[in-house]
Amino acid sequence: VNMESHIEFARKYARKVGKDISQEVEKIESVGYKNIIPVELSEAEKNARSGDAKLMESYIESVKEHADKAGKDISQEVEKIEKIGYTNAIPVELAEAEKCAKSGKERNMNAYARRAKEYADKIEQDISQKIEKIEKIYNEFKKNSK
Repeated sequence: VNMESHIEFARKYARKVGKDISQEVEKIESVGYKNIIPVELSEAEKNARSGDAKLMESYIESVKEHADKAGKDISQEVEKIEKIGYTNAIPVELAEAEKCAKSGKERNMNAYARRAKEYADKIEQDISQKIEKIEKIYNEFKKNSK
């Protein structure tokens, strides 16, 4: 159960008894959002370093929302984490694409390659030659399996 759930329960009961708790809620939310920001940034960075861009993006989406609510600018931290995450995710996605190419799994190969390209585009990295190499591996597999 998170802070927002508890606040919603408190609001519900406060309405029932006719009590205004908006100032208390505002204080709690301010503290809560400010406290969760470093935790979520840390989780985003941990996933960025491990090459899990999807989970990193999930944490970044959440922390941006909380930072907005707290009135805190985290754009520089987010930019740094995204660069790490996308840089580390590209080789992971390409390795999976290559593994699929070697076993003839074209749809999966394309999905991994497409994701690698999306990440590369986000950090302005050219991976076209690596994608071509993977496609050649797949074409070789197809040719040899006839």
